[in-house]
Amino acid sequence: MNKEDREKRRKAILKMQFSMAMNGSVEMLKWLGIQYCKQSNQPSTPNEELPRGFDVTRIPNAYEQETVQEYEENKEEFLKWKEGKDTK
Repeated sequence: MNKEDREKRRKAILKMQFSMAMNGSVEMLKWLGIQYCKQSNQPSTPNEELPRGFDVTRIPNAYEQETVQEYEENKEEFLKWKEGKDTK
């Protein structure tokens, strides 16, 4: 195989790898990141603390959003009413 054929094959393989990565192949994305973007799959320092999780907040549906909005709008009125009940 001559040099020109090897270069064509290399380009075809790289094109397919990029296609796989763009179609959701996580392993291919990692490999290309390491090869072309100087990324690493190792922590940057051995003593670096690894992430322990993340904060997940549930997005309220439309009914819940209305309920929260009504609560916020009526909060002061409720607290005044409650204060009057507590003093009796």
